[in-house]
Amino acid sequence: KIVELPLARIETGSTPIQEQVKKSFDTLTIDDPLALETYRAYFAGYHMKQTANGYSGFIPTSYHETVETMQNFPTITSIAFLRRRGLTHIIVHSGQFPEDQKSAILDKMKIDGIREVARFNDDIVYEIIR
Repeated sequence: KIVELPLARIETGSTPIQEQVKKSFDTLTIDDPLALETYRAYFAGYHMKQTANGYSGFIPTSYHETVETMQNFPTITSIAFLRRRGLTHIIVHSGQFPEDQKSAILDKMKIDGIREVARFNDDIVYEIIR
């Protein structure tokens, strides 16, 4: 089970929805949360991994709990939250974070409880250590 970052409430994006839906995946940022989650739901059908991300006509409370917890990620608390939810991996799409936050996010990923296992350009896969 995975979670993909950045993660935000889909109703909070600063890009208007009619503009988000015109963008290709590689041009999306945290400002386009509805489009990001729509693509991620689509890709989940391809990779067949359970995901804490997603989008549909209904947004469960657990989605909002995950979003709120991940706002300060990575912390010992957020990693423990993911473990309790049964997640095993975190995918960080560093290119989707604002440039001024990107290096800070990646520096923070050097925390006990996770380890980098793969890197594909701006996408980095971390394993949650049990």
